[in-house]
Order: sequence, then C-alpha cells, then structure tokens
Amino acid sequence: MRSVLRVLRGWLLLQVQRELVFRADTLVALAQSILFAVVMVLFFGVIFGRVQALAGWTQGEVYVLLGTFYLLQRLEDGLIRRGLMELPTWIERGTLDSLLTRPGPVPLFAALSQPRPDRWFGSVPVALLLILWGFRLGAPWGGPLAPLAYLVSVGLSLVLYGLLVFVLVCAAFWITRLYNLYGLLYDFLDLARYPEGIYRGVAGVLFRTVLPFAVLATFPARILMGRAAALPLLAYQVLLIGMGLGVARFVWHLGLRRYESASR
Repeated sequence: MRSVLRVLRGWLLLQVQRELVFRADTLVALAQSILFAVVMVLFFGVIFGRVQALAGWTQGEVYVLLGTFYLLQRLEDGLIRRGLMELPTWIERGTLDSLLTRPGPVPLFAALSQPRPDRWFGSVPVALLLILWGFRLGAPWGGPLAPLAYLVSVGLSLVLYGLLVFVLVCAAFWITRLYNLYGLLYDFLDLARYPEGIYRGVAGVLFRTVLPFAVLATFPARILMGRAAALPLLAYQVLLIGMGLGVARFVWHLGLRRYESASR
C-alpha cells in the first residue's frame, strides 16, 4: 500500500509541476471566480429580497452553501476533471496500455493524470470569502471541530462526485462519443448549489441516493454551520462512496473485457 501511495504522490507532483509552467491561466481562473461570486451574490440577493428563507435556509446559510459548492466544483475541476474526460479518448484509440501497466489503481491514475492547479489559486480564496460572508450575514457556527469535519466531508463529496463521473466515463467501452453526456453530468452538478430541501418526492430520493448531487455541498455546509451532527452525515457519505466503488469496479472490469489495445 505504501509503495502505491509513493508512486501516486510522485505521479501527481509531476503533473502539477508540468501545469504550473503555464501561469497565464491563473489570471483567467481568478477573473472567472470573481465573476461567479458577483453573479451568485446578486442572484440570491434578488431572491432574498422577496423571501426570508429558501427551503429553511437563511441568506447567510445559503452563501455558506454556495461557497462550499464553488470550492467543491473548483477542486474537482483542478484535480480530476480533465483526466477523466481524457480517459474515453484513450479507450477509443486503444492507448490505455500505458496506465494498465502501472503498479496501482489504474482508474485513480487516470483521474489524476492531468490536474489543473491554476483552477485553485483564484477560486479557493473566492469560495472562502463567500463562506465568510455567509457567517457575516448571520449563519450559525458549528464549533471548534466543525472545520475539520467540514474538510473531511468536502473530501468525501469530491470522491463521490468523481465516482459518478467515472461510471459515466466507463460508457466509452460501449459508446464511441460521450461529449453530450459530459455536458448533462456537469449540468447536474449545478443541483448541488441549492439546499437539498428544495428537492422533494421522487426527485428528492433520486438526488440523495442514486444520483446524490443534492448532498455534495449541502452536507459539508450543514456540518460547518452545526445544522446537523457530523458523524451521521459523514457515515452516509461513506456509505454512498462504498456503493459507488462497487458499481465503478463492476463497470470498469466489465468494460476492460471489451477493450481492444492498439498494440493488438
């Protein structure tokens, strides 16, 4: 296990060093982050100009949720998005062999193969400012241990969302082009920016279990604000990840049976 972690750490550091050569993207990422924050503050400002709460969440609480959503989105974008989107191309061209021969979990190497750390430099501070602004507007504080539990929950949400993307990516073993499906999946991610309470009935069950987009940002935000006990929410996230790993493993090995290497 230690050798796998060492290889994975070296692989990730190498990819980060390669991307840091192109620093101009950092300014673009910062501009996008500021624009996002301004638009969202104005958007929810209009909403809360007419209502006192949204699905039981006050304006300050919604801004904490919004900052959490943006933090999660940017972490995913900078760490695993490009690698997972490139995986179908490797499958289609039969060039997956370079990863299949590496010692360690191939899907994880693929996900971390093309990180974009420039996505974090501007977006993470903007996300934190949104969260702090939410507390400034009266969002409750969960206590001294809340930040640690919050970071754990954000990490679990990142893993969970990565599993959702990975299962979709594995469709490349059977479907030649996935570009439209990518757009649909990232549109679904936007569901995470709203309080989970707005999703009711069948939609509520769907977005909390099968496609758990509604819990990705809501659970960490609730933990940070002390709106719910941390352990049950973290346990639920771990349960979802366990089920996701089972599905992902099954789909991956099923797809490998259809994979045709370019060297054949």
